[in-house]
Amino acid sequence: MRAVEPSPIRPVRPGPRPRRRSAGSGLSGVAVAGAAALAVAGALFGAAGPATAVSPDVEVVRNGGFDQGNLMVFWNCEEGVAPFSRDALGRGLEGRPGSNGYAGCTQQVPVEANATYHLRAVVAGSYAFVGVTGSGTADVSNWSSSTGWTTLTATVTTGPGTSSLTVYFHGWYGQDPYQIADFSLIGPGTPPDCPTATATATATATPSPSPSSCASTPYPSHT
Repeated sequence: MRAVEPSPIRPVRPGPRPRRRSAGSGLSGVAVAGAAALAVAGALFGAAGPATAVSPDVEVVRNGGFDQGNLMVFWNCEEGVAPFSRDALGRGLEGRPGSNGYAGCTQQVPVEANATYHLRAVVAGSYAFVGVTGSGTADVSNWSSSTGWTTLTATVTTGPGTSSLTVYFHGWYGQDPYQIADFSLIGPGTPPDCPTATATATATATPSPSPSSCASTPYPSHT
């Protein structure tokens, strides 16, 4: 019998040597994901920024109750405006418009940007106007032609660069007298200082401020 020769064995080439894994390489994916999450959270927080403190609502009009000094302190008034006193209402101002004038008063008040302020005034007489200018957005006004006491209101929002407003009230030229018993503008801010003033005959007296608050008196009740 013929002997069977064994077939030669072909050598098997070794595969590529496996790379040595560094310590912690198994956590690389987790670390990358965590870093990405932290980056997103940081971006969101940075975009929102820290919260901005909001000032409390206060009365920003000085002598809005017309009860200080000569009653016109802090108001810049035209000819034809004078103090008046009437029954239980207390004191206020009366305007007698001429043929070429409104007999009005204005006051510049400090405000904050991007804030909302609420105007309220108690007036009587035909054609009494109140309003606000200089808002940096849309100025507001209101008016009444009622001879009885009427409460007028309006709301104004300041623009991003607004730091003061001008409030006003007046009548209409050639019309009957009007009266105003209270003028208020309430919104974020710091209460203005009150004056230490002596009654004078002029509407442009310059009072000396004192540290106390100058909020206007409460609105009288009228129907």
